[in-house]
Formats: sequence, structure tokens, C-alpha cells
Amino acid sequence: PMVTEVPVAAAVEPVVSAPVVEEVAEVVEAPVQVAEPQPEVVETTHPEVIAAAVTEQPQVITESDVAVAQEVAEHAEPVVEPQEETADIEEVAETAEVVVAEPEVVAQPAAPVVAEVAAEVETVA
Repeated sequence: PMVTEVPVAAAVEPVVSAPVVEEVAEVVEAPVQVAEPQPEVVETTHPEVIAAAVTEQPQVITESDVAVAQEVAEHAEPVVEPQEETADIEEVAETAEVVVAEPEVVAQPAAPVVAEVAAEVETVA
């Protein structure tokens, strides 16, 4: 018998390269300060404002705003009384329809089919 040599492939070693370390520059951002809403400054040092009760505070407006205030007052609509609104709500509640959803019916096999099979079994026996 003749022996043939099988060529042996050279052992292939995997090439492992050193891990690459990426240089990451860390950027530090200064915290951004958000401008918070400031409370409105209301003048409370006027003698009329100090002397008047809270419910009777006078409307202090400038001379240039008097014409605009009068025009707005002419076009203003009266406030609707809350009692009128509740009457409308009660009428709507009385006319609302109640809808009842009925469950879906699943079809079931008919009883006569079972009776026919039972009848055949009786005749055979």
C-alpha cells in the first residue's frame, strides 16, 4: 500500500490586535439658568389703595387708557347667572338615552344532529 502524505496546513493563529482606546474629550457645559417668572409688582403705597377695603379697590388707570376702558365697557356682555346654566344641564340629563350593549351570541351545534346519531346507534344495536 502506498502511503500519501496529506499536506498539513500551517496552523493559523488569529491575529489579535491591542484594544484601541479612543480618546474622549469630556466637555463640561455650564448649567443654563432658566429665567423663572417673576411675580408682578403691584403698587400698594397709594393712599386710596391702602384705605379701601379689598372688595372695594379702586381701578387706577391713566388718562390715556380712559377712552379704551369706556369702549371696552360698552361692548362688554353681562355675566350669565349660574342658575340658568344648571337648568339647561338638568334638561339634557333627562333626555339622555341609555344604550345597553348585548353580548355577542356564539353559534352552537344544533341538537337534531346529535339525535340522529343516537337514533342510528339504537337501530344498529
